Amino acid sequence: MRTPWKAMMVGMLCILSVGIATAQQPQQGGRKRPGGGPGMMRPPMKGGAMRGMMFLQRFDTNHDFQIQEEELRTGLEKAAADLAKVHGILLQIFDENKNGTLDPKENKKVGEFLMVIMSSRMLDTNHDWQISEDELGQAWDKLAEQCQRYNDFVLKRFDKDQDGKLSEEEIKAAREHMRRRRPGGGRPGGPGAGRGPKRDR
Repeated sequence: MRTPWKAMMVGMLCILSVGIATAQQPQQGGRKRPGGGPGMMRPPMKGGAMRGMMFLQRFDTNHDFQIQEEELRTGLEKAAADLAKVHGILLQIFDENKNGTLDPKENKKVGEFLMVIMSSRMLDTNHDWQISEDELGQAWDKLAEQCQRYNDFVLKRFDKDQDGKLSEEEIKAAREHMRRRRPGGGRPGGPGAGRGPKRDR
């Protein structure tokens, strides 16, 4: 039986949401960041942290901007149930050897599929799951500008001899810098090192 496309897409988005939430879980034992105390201003969130906050807001079912313990428990139980449904869909699509699990090779294909979904959502501005010539042209203009800014930023940061290109040694330094910036890659405190949900008393 063919899996309905809409159901599969809901499943894919569920996986992405759970992944974002997992990446934003508080880490025990992390250092306190400056400005982290009650009532103090904190640095503005960027990228993954903001997406994580948007996901966590789904737990706030009474919309009081506070996530209670019961709300967190209910939200996580629902996410787990949704993910179980998604796992069944993924097995139907990617479990080529029909052993009831996703081995590393099959998991890689799942990851590649998710990357296609995320990329498509960025380029498909009218959300019809197709990329037209106009959308491709718009994407080219936008991404070309972003690539130029990225290239300029990297050269400014790592091109130590200022010759307009990165040597092997400079590329190695850039890779090491990016590795340290990844979650769990050695940054003090780690992502999401803030307060957890307020417990009901």
